[in-house]
Amino acid sequence: MRLHFIRNATLVIEVGSERVLVDPVLGPKGSLPPYALFLEFVRLAPGVVVANHLEALNHCPITHDEFRKTMAEAGLAGRTRVPDYGEVLAFCNPSSA
Repeated sequence: MRLHFIRNATLVIEVGSERVLVDPVLGPKGSLPPYALFLEFVRLAPGVVVANHLEALNHCPITHDEFRKTMAEAGLAGRTRVPDYGEVLAFCNPSSA
């Protein structure tokens, strides 16, 4: 078993070929709307947020389509980019373009 710590209590647990994302919200069930912390992160981000590598996890709590729908319902579809499966995005420094 391998543990990959992302931040604070967020981690990926890897056991054999299985990878599970653990990102606990400490509080009573229903005390925060679904994805409230991530929605706030997107609102505060200075640019576009790219959600990538969801397929790198075997047990992720949200799919690409669910993520797109959640962002659209929150009015944040224009602030997020969710690549299609297998899509490759290329980024460059604006000063080198």
